[in-house]
Amino acid sequence: MYWCVGRQESAENGENPRQEQEEMPDMGGQQSTMESFSPGQIFANETIQSLYRSGDFEAALQLVQAASRRNLSQEEKGHLLSLSTIYGDLHAVRYLLKETSMTINLEPSDDNPAVIAAYFGHKDIAQELLDSFLGATNISQLLNWMLVVACQQGHLEMVKLLVLAYRADPDSYAVRKNEFPVLLRLPLYAAMQEGHDDIAAFLLENGSFFCSYTLMDCPKASKRLLCKHFIEPVPSSRNVQAKPGLSVNWSKLRLPWVDFDWLMDLSHQITELDLSANHLTSLPSIIPWGLMNLQKLNLSDNRLKQLLDVQSSDGIICTKLLEIDISNNRFLGLPSGLLHLSRLQRLVAAKNYLERLFDEENATNWIGLRKLQELDVSDNRLSELPVSFLHCLKSLQSLNASSNNLKVFPLPWACPLKSCKVARNMLDSLPDTLAVFWKNHLKEVDFSDNSLKDLPQGLFQLEEPFIEKQ
Repeated sequence: MYWCVGRQESAENGENPRQEQEEMPDMGGQQSTMESFSPGQIFANETIQSLYRSGDFEAALQLVQAASRRNLSQEEKGHLLSLSTIYGDLHAVRYLLKETSMTINLEPSDDNPAVIAAYFGHKDIAQELLDSFLGATNISQLLNWMLVVACQQGHLEMVKLLVLAYRADPDSYAVRKNEFPVLLRLPLYAAMQEGHDDIAAFLLENGSFFCSYTLMDCPKASKRLLCKHFIEPVPSSRNVQAKPGLSVNWSKLRLPWVDFDWLMDLSHQITELDLSANHLTSLPSIIPWGLMNLQKLNLSDNRLKQLLDVQSSDGIICTKLLEIDISNNRFLGLPSGLLHLSRLQRLVAAKNYLERLFDEENATNWIGLRKLQELDVSDNRLSELPVSFLHCLKSLQSLNASSNNLKVFPLPWACPLKSCKVARNMLDSLPDTLAVFWKNHLKEVDFSDNSLKDLPQGLFQLEEPFIEKQ
């Protein structure tokens, strides 16, 4: 696809190319059309405009009504409608739409009355015009053009109307026939170039996404937007006088990367970080190992293959981390740094390409995971669950290793396991001691879709077990 960046003015450099609302938009098409108007109609238009400028809307309306009763062409009616739209005269617009049987072109031009309404932020008039198109099936281009114009001019309520009421696509380019997509006609890019953070935040919350061009061309606006509109305080549950932590929710924004600069001023306050459902292939080294107060981390639904390799606890200060979700990524093995997290309680790594739990060569001098309660490594490529790791999980309550290539189930160990799911593997037997070790805790087991020939004696004596065997 051909790309055109468009004009270079940017609010990043202190320049703001938007015109004041009181200025007239470019109506070159209308001005050239007026050359074919009769002298009487030209005089009437000039008089109407003069009345609007003086604030005499009642007299202007009367003159609009009188002018429309003449045998006017569609172009002359259209000019009257545009004139009334510019000055926000809802009564005149309604009269012209209902009484003159005029036809409005749906092409997204700058002198289209609907586009003019979006330019000046006349929400009620835009609504009146759009409702008059009821039944038309080809107004999406016009809606997108109106949306970009409203974004450029900073009309938040107009943007909300177009997106929420008329389903304008906040992530589509505004294009006309035989034109290439231009970045300045992408709603989010347009709003950020003009410095309208409130509009940009609304767009991101309603279906718009970041792209690399937006992040590169608007670095300051991007940081400002992310750090202002997508962060919430998290009060301390233990000490009411303690400074609240921060919950950073940058999920579902299609971020292609995370800039270290975005986190630099917040790193010591972040307690929750959600980067799920983006397009991340790598992360800055500070995530997660350098976030000293981090408790919850969600990296699911990205394209990550690894985190920064940490060989010892010396390079880890995120010692308060309780939960981490790296599911639906591209990891071949779990990051070795996790072995040094002594408080971690929940680890979800489902739907990766895991061929091993950890790299045993790098797994030295680790004392973490002793408090891990939930481990989910389902939907991977694991051929074994090494006892050298599992037997250190003294607090494990839930294990899900379904949909792997396991041929052997590890020997049971001392832990309060309540749920054990190892369905859809290649198991042909289970350890005889399974029921002995977990008899007082295990309440749910699932070994379905394996090749089991029999079950350990005593397994059916578990308290309220849910057992499947095929």
